[in-house]
Amino acid sequence: MKEYIGGCCQCDKEVYCMDGFLNGVVGDDGALYCFECYTDLHTPPETARREGLPPLDS
Repeated sequence: MKEYIGGCCQCDKEVYCMDGFLNGVVGDDGALYCFECYTDLHTPPETARREGLPPLDS
């Protein structure tokens, strides 16, 4: 079963609940994020460098 939950608060990508699992993240502020935006916003710079991810905009 696939149920639309809402749009990511950063990029407006559609976020669904699929078979009881949310394919996104609800932040501490209650906002809905897709996995990509949440990772971008919550990855520390040293981890981003080590894993080859773009740095956070601080």
